[in-house]
Amino acid sequence: MHGIGVLCGALTGIIPGVHVNTVGAFIFAYSAYLLNFFSTDFLAVFLISMAISHSMIDFLPSMFLGVPEEVTVLSV
Repeated sequence: MHGIGVLCGALTGIIPGVHVNTVGAFIFAYSAYLLNFFSTDFLAVFLISMAISHSMIDFLPSMFLGVPEEVTVLSV
């Protein structure tokens, strides 16, 4: 169950410009449809594991690709 959230969090952490809040907003927008197929516990664990894995991996693009993080992009 949490493996899918970790995978999505890793993808949002690696791809510059895609943030975990964007995916969370999409899940919130489609929650009426998603709750027909998934439980609320699944969606909660998905979002939490995605947020944790995103915060662990989001330094990789700036370190290896030279892409600035969201905070420093305006100063560059």
